[in-house]
Amino acid sequence: MGEHGYGKITSYHCAFVKFFLDGDFIILLFYVDDMSIVGQDVKKIDKLKTTLNESFAMKDLGPAKQILGMIISRDRTLGSLMYAMVSVNENKKDYLYCSMTE
Repeated sequence: MGEHGYGKITSYHCAFVKFFLDGDFIILLFYVDDMSIVGQDVKKIDKLKTTLNESFAMKDLGPAKQILGMIISRDRTLGSLMYAMVSVNENKKDYLYCSMTE
């Protein structure tokens, strides 16, 4: 990813980030054979997808709805992003939902 201007995030071995002169950024997160792309500018994200697709075969599954046990919900008109982490206590069969809105 370095050849495309992405630097490794030192605290996360599977995450890379690229900062642009206009203040935008793109974060790439990898887990086994999955990749999540987080960014502000859809055109820059689309350009990245095209570039990556030239290097290896990939399938765009669209906006993430769930990843690593987190349920993700976004409302672009409100500018909000919500996620919920579900934890199951096998002994009590209780569910704990945690969420945050920005």
